[in-house]
Amino acid sequence: MILDRVNKVFHSLCMRVFLCFLALIITCVFSMGYTYYHNSYKLLEENTYSLLDSVLFQSKERIDGKLEQAAEILEGLQYESSFRRITLQNYKNGYSNYYQDVGAVGARLHSIRDNNQELIDSVYFYNKNGLELFTTNFSPVTHIMSGKDVWKLYENQNTESARWRMIHDDKLFSDTSQRKVLTIYQIVNSQKQDIQYYIGMNLKTEAFLEILNRSDFEENGYVAIVGDGRILYSDNYQESYRVNNEIIEIIQKSGYESDWLHVENDYHEKLLLKSTVLCNGWRLTAVMPETDLRNQINGKLHNFITILGFVTVIGIVMSILLSRSVTKPVKELAEKIDRLEYGNMDIVFDVNSSGEAGILAACLNNMVSRIKKLLQEIREKEDQRRKYELAVVQSQINPHFLYNTLASLKNLVQYGESDRAVHMTDMLIRFYRTGLGRGKMTVTLKDEMDHISSYLEVQSMRYGDKIGYQIDIPEELNQARVIKLTVQPLVENALYHGLKEQDTAGMILVSVRKEGEHLVICVFDDGKGMPLEHLEKIRKEIDTDFQNYDSSLTFGLRNVHQRIQLKYGEGYGLKIQSVEGEYTQVTMTLPLQDY
Repeated sequence: MILDRVNKVFHSLCMRVFLCFLALIITCVFSMGYTYYHNSYKLLEENTYSLLDSVLFQSKERIDGKLEQAAEILEGLQYESSFRRITLQNYKNGYSNYYQDVGAVGARLHSIRDNNQELIDSVYFYNKNGLELFTTNFSPVTHIMSGKDVWKLYENQNTESARWRMIHDDKLFSDTSQRKVLTIYQIVNSQKQDIQYYIGMNLKTEAFLEILNRSDFEENGYVAIVGDGRILYSDNYQESYRVNNEIIEIIQKSGYESDWLHVENDYHEKLLLKSTVLCNGWRLTAVMPETDLRNQINGKLHNFITILGFVTVIGIVMSILLSRSVTKPVKELAEKIDRLEYGNMDIVFDVNSSGEAGILAACLNNMVSRIKKLLQEIREKEDQRRKYELAVVQSQINPHFLYNTLASLKNLVQYGESDRAVHMTDMLIRFYRTGLGRGKMTVTLKDEMDHISSYLEVQSMRYGDKIGYQIDIPEELNQARVIKLTVQPLVENALYHGLKEQDTAGMILVSVRKEGEHLVICVFDDGKGMPLEHLEKIRKEIDTDFQNYDSSLTFGLRNVHQRIQLKYGEGYGLKIQSVEGEYTQVTMTLPLQDY
């Protein structure tokens, strides 16, 4: 019982409308949500890329400024006259001014250090003649690498221009703690000009870290300087997001402005990289873990799911309300229709309902009214059909025909024509067997023609050579169905009203043909025919209900015509043609049916 009730509710119109509304609303919500999520993802990705581009641009400008400042200091020092005289050993008048130049260069080194304390860690000068000058921004200095050791360290890197060394442990100077620096240096070793010297500036890592730290973004994103296979990280750097040597090589091989790189480090962390080239050839790289991007996206997704859940609940409530508003009038109509199904024809549908329900109610009221009218018409037609059938049966029991036939039989017996009497008796029996037998309303065309044949055979035996007949029916139409006892009244009319009253012999022809989807039966006699006025009167009378108009002249024709129209409609029935003194033909048109 409960299962049946659940099944009924599930298959109800209200539930179906509810599910349709719900599916529509959820589809719209999810479509909009997917679009929102997809666009948010793209926007977030674009914002991230834009942020990294902005970070790189700003940091590059500031770091390039520091690097260019260091390069300009180093280049400016080498072009000072005191420094050039020392390096070129340009003292033709002896070395009286040599020590003065040394003092001037040493003072210049201290001046450079004092004026650029935030950038310069230390400056060191050495030439192979034994001169060694230096200055530092820290104290105490616990160890200084000898000039010869420095020369050994750099002697294979002779260059006419400055070179850079990425972050490394400072081995020139030492104090109580290990220090890391960046170095710009130049080595000149020209035997031809007898110029041999090393000059280098150690730059503070703090000067660059300050820029990198100010450039940090997101929770775990960081900025780093990459060069010489080494990397200087900002303070936001975490070990799990470290780039390995393989990734560093990829960064160093990237172009001036690299595309966005997606890489994976030794910790299986996926990283998003963007690099640009600094003025000294190093790469400035922004590194962002893709997990940060996913976390932001997940945050958007969480917000989206919350909104989606809220909208879905609202959608369910709206679906329930909408389905009820739509199905309530329909449900009321269905209940009344159910009562109508059980024969209650006094149902009145409420036409005051709004929209289509009101229109449907009005249509149903009209339908009920028409059904009542049709039922009444059907009852009347059934009564009329029974009366027609009864009239047909009564017409078959024609006392005059039976009386005359029996009289003819008596004469045959008296004159000893027993064979003809037996034959007439057989024909009479076959005639009444078909005419009075109970059964279906329709019979095969062959059975109907056998009935006519029996009737005409009896009549020809009565009237002798005065009456002849011929029945022409194609064999393929034998099984066509016709209304029972419809052709015999036409033959009887042809006999009694066409041939009987004339002095000469006459012929009745019954023919059958197929015209498209119609079956056409013609009954022709070459009797006296009828005047046009009489013909028009008969044509008019056969369309009149025999209950309202009684005429023995047209009773049989009218009965047949209206029985055909009761069963098949007004497109079928009889058509009469006649020419006075020549012929009369009655054409019956039926639908071609073989079942």
